Amino acid sequence: MGSSCDFCNRENFSERIFYETDLFYWVLGRKPIRPGHTLVIVKRHIQAFDELSGLESSALIFDMRQWLPKLLKTYSATGYNLAANYSLVAGQTIPHFHMHIVPRGQNESGQEDSVRARLYRDAPEVERPRLEPKSIQEQIAKLTKVD
Repeated sequence: MGSSCDFCNRENFSERIFYETDLFYWVLGRKPIRPGHTLVIVKRHIQAFDELSGLESSALIFDMRQWLPKLLKTYSATGYNLAANYSLVAGQTIPHFHMHIVPRGQNESGQEDSVRARLYRDAPEVERPRLEPKSIQEQIAKLTKVD
């Protein structure tokens, strides 16, 4: 799709990439719901999960199996949310397939934030602070040191 798509232009998020393959970018969220909120962005411009190729689907699962434990360890999380939205009616604001991974802590119910509210449509979007460059670099350093 080119330059009109925010996720087709790597420069829009390059400073937040902590892992990259031929098929995907793993990126810290610009406005994270929780620390460690990660976007997994397919490089090929597609809009929906069911448009992933067999290779992309397999690679996504393979990479998730590698990175989910690292995200849990890095952010002292005991669980996580995985989410992908397709189309505006489902909350997809950038029409380029990506998944959200939100690490969750021991004392969280998972019911107090805007993702759940938006999924169940019982609350408006909540403003979240942007991730600052210093914090981005600190988090990337932690993530890339985890075995």
